[in-house]
Amino acid sequence: MGGWEKIGNIWQKTFPVEGGAELTVMVGQGENFVNGLAFKEGVQSASPEQDRPRMRLEDWIDSLSPEALIQILAKRDRCLEDS
Repeated sequence: MGGWEKIGNIWQKTFPVEGGAELTVMVGQGENFVNGLAFKEGVQSASPEQDRPRMRLEDWIDSLSPEALIQILAKRDRCLEDS
């Protein structure tokens, strides 16, 4: 997995989750963002990603690695400090 990618005012990165799926985490502010985070879930090499509006990071804690959680929280905290 690569690093964070900036698209407009939003940072995003894709992380693997259980069952061969991928979770794209977006850090920023917007209608579907909760506490500075929004999510898209997809299956590798399959159907297009599906938005998961109004989801919280707590909904993904059991599916993400500890390293991914640390990266997400660190990026969110840095972005919120900058805004």
